[in-house]
Amino acid sequence: DLSLPVTQSNNVAELLNRHDPNLKFIVVSGHEDREVMESCKASGASACLLKRSSARKLLKAVEAVQSGGTFFPEERAQE
Repeated sequence: DLSLPVTQSNNVAELLNRHDPNLKFIVVSGHEDREVMESCKASGASACLLKRSSARKLLKAVEAVQSGGTFFPEERAQE
């Protein structure tokens, strides 16, 4: 969850990126707005999916990240 109350910054993705800038991680969010996708990218996430995404889309995200890429399909769908 992007808004877990675990830190002052309230941004787990940002914390992960600060801890290890080379760490690759996928954010799964229930928030469907464009700002969330942009925030995920800015925080260093390698991918961001909606919680309602299919298993196929999750697999594509994992494959993209594993091969060194990124995956932000909802962002493309909104353009």
